Amino acid sequence: MSRNASRRAVFHHLVREPLVHFLVLGVALFGVYRLSIGRSTGSDRIVVSSGKVQNLVETFRMTWQRPPTPEELQGLIADFIKEEVLVREARQAGLDQDDPVVRRRLRTRMEILSDDTAAIRPPTDGQLEAYLARHRDAFQVEGRTTFVQVYLSPERRGARLETDLRRTRELLVRAGPAADAARLSDSVMLDTRYDALSDRDVVRIFGEDFARGLATAPLGRWSEPLRSGYGAHLVRVTERIPGRPAQLEEVREAVQREWLAEETARAREASYQTLLHKYQVTLEAAAVQTVAPRASR
Repeated sequence: MSRNASRRAVFHHLVREPLVHFLVLGVALFGVYRLSIGRSTGSDRIVVSSGKVQNLVETFRMTWQRPPTPEELQGLIADFIKEEVLVREARQAGLDQDDPVVRRRLRTRMEILSDDTAAIRPPTDGQLEAYLARHRDAFQVEGRTTFVQVYLSPERRGARLETDLRRTRELLVRAGPAADAARLSDSVMLDTRYDALSDRDVVRIFGEDFARGLATAPLGRWSEPLRSGYGAHLVRVTERIPGRPAQLEEVREAVQREWLAEETARAREASYQTLLHKYQVTLEAAAVQTVAPRASR
């Protein structure tokens, strides 16, 4: 047997040997490990270079047709740092392995993951009551008004409008509750009677000037003329239910929804701050010194 043939025989034997396979696999894994260690060197440092800050400024300028103020620039830099932290964490979590996503997609996925792991417990009644007490203005039971109205059209009445308003009111006062408002009203796409109409709907239908007049109109008597976008109205309020702060049972679902949104935002920010502390963030002084003064002009 020749020397080359002998070498080939030994090679084929080694290729079939399981121990050799194990050693080759071990060497490969060690190599991958060393490469990953090498790539991770310095990964806990975030450098915000002057070039990056300039890019943020130019992007803002193109979007808003003006340079950012110093406060806006500070916000842009903080947002970039937040994005960088969340993108790196997303990559370390393997969120970029199954989807060719861009940085903002990774950031969004990382924030969603943070929300899922926050494990916010359902609020107690005490927590909801406290939230409601802090946001009384946002949870009001609207006032409601029941009234009858007689409408007089400026287009139809013309110069006689003021005289007709006075005469019509005199007829209404004499008739009292038995007055036929529909017969005395000019034709218009409005009802003559509104039952428990909310303050918001009064403004929506008749306008703010009418709503203010209705709020002070005497109860059970025909009012002085009220004005709206339609024209002139004579109104008799039969019931007025004032607005008031809501009780929890009346707005529980809305309060719980808002409480959960607030707690989710708080948990997300706390999670981000925890991640941020893993990084050493460097903002080059030259970046702010060279870009911020020009941006604030």
